[in-house]
Order: sequence, then C-alpha cells, then structure tokens
Amino acid sequence: MEINKEVVERIKKIRWFQNCRNKLGTELIYDVSYEKNIDSLIKLISSTRWENISLEEQNRLTEYLFKNYPDKYHQVWNDVVRDITKNILPGIKENIINNAKEFKLNKEEIVSQIEWDILGIIMAYTYYDYMKPTFYGEILKIYEIGNIPCGWKGTYPNGKIIVY
Repeated sequence: MEINKEVVERIKKIRWFQNCRNKLGTELIYDVSYEKNIDSLIKLISSTRWENISLEEQNRLTEYLFKNYPDKYHQVWNDVVRDITKNILPGIKENIINNAKEFKLNKEEIVSQIEWDILGIIMAYTYYDYMKPTFYGEILKIYEIGNIPCGWKGTYPNGKIIVY
C-alpha cells in the first residue's frame, strides 16, 4: 500500500493557524460551533471526549478494512503507520511548531492532537479507494482553512464540530 502522496502535499501546504478565531468561510458536512478562547481550546482539544471521537473514526476505518479487505489491513497497515510517523510527520511537525510559536499556540496538547489528526487524515486518504474519508476529510478542510478542530458538541455523530 502506497501512502497517498497528494494528501501529504496538501498537508505540507497548510498555513497552520492562519484563520484561528475566525469563521471557516465554507460549509462542512457537520454543523459548526466556534470557540475563540485559548483556555477552552486547550481544554477541548485535550479532552478524553475529543480523543475518543477521533479514535473511534480511526477504528471505524480499521474495522472496515479488517472485515472487508483483510489482506490490505493485515499486510500493510502497521508498515504504513510506521512510514508516516518516521518519514512524514517530523517535517510537518516542525512546520506546525514554527507556526504555533508565531500565533502563540505552541502548546503540547495542540501539537499532539494535530499530529494524531494528520496520521488519521493520511491513513484515511491512503485507503480512500476502500472507504471514503468523511470525518478526516472534514478535519483536513478545517486545517487547510487555517483553523483548528478541537471538540464536539452533542452526541457524536449528531451535533456540531467545535472549531477554533
């Protein structure tokens, strides 16, 4: 399985945090709630609730592949994850940290969640031919606009995604 290079290039071009505290200016498949307070951002983005939603979405992909395409899952999933974490994430993380400093958002909780999201985005797009990314497709849009997805209001998948 080859990593989706197109999505990696999209991620590398992101101008991190450029639109934070502003409205997205585009529609998502989810309703949106906005957060403008940095302390609330950190609380939301590091919450178990948000972590569980993003983990649930990654698990949804792995479960689907395991059931429907076991050869694609068993043979290569861990290799793809290792390749992303070793060869792709370090360069992207450096860019995120540099921009985070500029926008005074250089908090470990923020950077860690973005790294996790990037892994989820790349995995979702790498397996695009088997399962179209929904959640991580929207997360990518939010980052590309320059905002930060940071939580969920309501009972997932109903409710609203919270954006900083």
